[in-house]
Amino acid sequence: MTFNPATMNNNGLFPTYDFRTAELNWNYLKDKKITPDNFREAFPKWAFSMQTGQGPDGKETEEPPSGWSAYGGNDWWLHVQPRDAPDGKGVLTTVTGGQTAYGADPSIPGDPLLGAVVNLAGDSFPIADLTPEEQAGDGHFPRAAFHTSASMADNNPDSVWSPCFFARRIQIGSRTSPEGFFYGDIEDGLQLPARWQNFSRNLNLKGDVYRDGVGATVVQACVGRDNLHFTSDKSPLLNALKKEMDSQKARGIMMRYSVYLTHYFNALEFAGCKTQKERFEKLLDLWEQDRKAGNPPRRNTCLSRVVGTIGLWHESEPASVPGGRFLAPANSVKVLDSEKNPVDAWFGPAVAEVNRNAGGTRYVSLDLGATIPEKDASGDKETSFGTLELVVAGAATIETVAEIKPDVYDRSGYELTSGIIDVPVDGKVTDADLADGVLGIRCKPNAEQVTMLTEKVLTAQTELRSIYVDQSDKDRVVVVEVRDRGAIPTRKVGLVVQQYLPDPPPPMQNGSFWKKPEKKEEEVLTITKVGPVVNGRAEIGFTVVSGLEAPNLPVIAFFPYYLDGSPDVPPERVGFVGAPWSFVSAFYCCVRMLPFDDQLPEDFRKYCEEHHNDPVAAWDYVYKRVLYVYDMIFPVMKYYAALDLGDRTAVERNIDQILELSSVSMANSSLYMPVTRDLSSGKRKVLEMYRTLLRTGKPKEVTS
Repeated sequence: MTFNPATMNNNGLFPTYDFRTAELNWNYLKDKKITPDNFREAFPKWAFSMQTGQGPDGKETEEPPSGWSAYGGNDWWLHVQPRDAPDGKGVLTTVTGGQTAYGADPSIPGDPLLGAVVNLAGDSFPIADLTPEEQAGDGHFPRAAFHTSASMADNNPDSVWSPCFFARRIQIGSRTSPEGFFYGDIEDGLQLPARWQNFSRNLNLKGDVYRDGVGATVVQACVGRDNLHFTSDKSPLLNALKKEMDSQKARGIMMRYSVYLTHYFNALEFAGCKTQKERFEKLLDLWEQDRKAGNPPRRNTCLSRVVGTIGLWHESEPASVPGGRFLAPANSVKVLDSEKNPVDAWFGPAVAEVNRNAGGTRYVSLDLGATIPEKDASGDKETSFGTLELVVAGAATIETVAEIKPDVYDRSGYELTSGIIDVPVDGKVTDADLADGVLGIRCKPNAEQVTMLTEKVLTAQTELRSIYVDQSDKDRVVVVEVRDRGAIPTRKVGLVVQQYLPDPPPPMQNGSFWKKPEKKEEEVLTITKVGPVVNGRAEIGFTVVSGLEAPNLPVIAFFPYYLDGSPDVPPERVGFVGAPWSFVSAFYCCVRMLPFDDQLPEDFRKYCEEHHNDPVAAWDYVYKRVLYVYDMIFPVMKYYAALDLGDRTAVERNIDQILELSSVSMANSSLYMPVTRDLSSGKRKVLEMYRTLLRTGKPKEVTS
């Protein structure tokens, strides 16, 4: 899998970007002698040079503030192009096997689906160069036939807990016929949030995995049956999937994949570099060579491993959250790194379902795709945990449901079935034990038995995890899906709702925790409604605190409980890893307060009036108040999209398409601009008024 993020707004080691206002962080940059008067020359010169900052380990380190992918476009795809691979060869994500029954052999010899190419694509692009007569009657551009890459964005660029992916189409086919077997479009407006963000996935025992490369995430996309297209009947496996979908009256098809072990600086040019400093210096040199030669500065993508599954999407299952019974991290064990230092090894989450095959044999299907950590950059699994036990705890007893040997969860076993295993249920465990008990996974690496995962019987998830609110937005609602052991609750359930603030507060680098507001005055949201849980669903209402001086980037967390029991007390702080709550296991959504720019359109109108509606003066305002930050932190527009945001002529020539791609209706599209997704409605109105001024001579204000 290839990621091509834009890193200029990540504040990796240098807090150059103020997320709250979507501006350069002038308070920080003034010490670098970068000001609103000289930034066009001074900021790129500084950002594309080696600077000293403090790394995540607290040690001083040298790298450019631009980051390792300054010319990225926040796009991603399920293949690796030859130019991005260390061996100069491309890699595809392909079908490796399948199962039509629980416990069945996953090999599918002779099935033409074996080796088929799997991809997730973005939206098709609006065609701009058409006459008014050729354009759609609704004023929007019609779409091209081909699909672009999928995209991604951090709701809070300073965090690891808020990535969200945007895609449109699932495809299975070949290089030349990408939809030769199957394709389907994801429902409009559906996000694909990163789930189970786990930065303890790789233990990095040799220290050979760079920074965020230790992390992992899970992404799920679903296609409803009305949007499915089976374009071939030659595959017995695909035919069986379609038949089972019809017989079970499933909602559609689900695609779930786990992304892990990310490698950086993969191109052949970096082969001789031995340190990260050398790699960054080489990268800056290559970019400078490209610019001098008049070429677009080369991409510096990162490559991740990915395993995944395609199966049925059942009724009552959310579209973007792995369904089933949720097992969350409970404890860690110590393993030794290459220098014999102890390292805490945590398991990632798992989900489980209890099933029977046609012969009546009971199985627990475990999705361990995000569970067992890797040792190091090799990708080999840590197997010193020994034989794992799947257990079920009742009121007074703990029964072993099944054992899981290391050869089942090691690298070869993991890659064989993408981490999904079917374990036969021990005969002494009753159906009632499984239905009413609490599942767990434990290990015994030494003499002591350790429970690594334990079931969170109640879960509370939301499809819409990445929420953007404007200054004037009122009474926003998020729908929370509540489940009891993976099913719609039959007992009465309630929700405790808690807002958290990022710690340290923005704009900083390396946000590490959520923390509760210490007093009422620190709250940035007003929770206006906590609806009852009805048929597994509740509505949570919120609004921005009236009179709030500056926007923030809070998190809303959900804590479900039985109404005939006691609710959990939300923790004071939530961090990367731990129990009972962490970024990995918490139930939450992220709220991005967009810059408070409601006054900006009126300011622009007055400015234009004072300058006699002069287009040159209007351009100066639009650039300095709206476009400059994207010109600075998103240079891919200039070099790859042929849109220089610092060039008045280029902007005026493309103003229609700029407004098309930044319209509210495109908010959940993979094509939305800016890719940072932090354009306020006030700034959007200014752009609309600027277009009106260019066409009519006056900047008529656009109403919401």
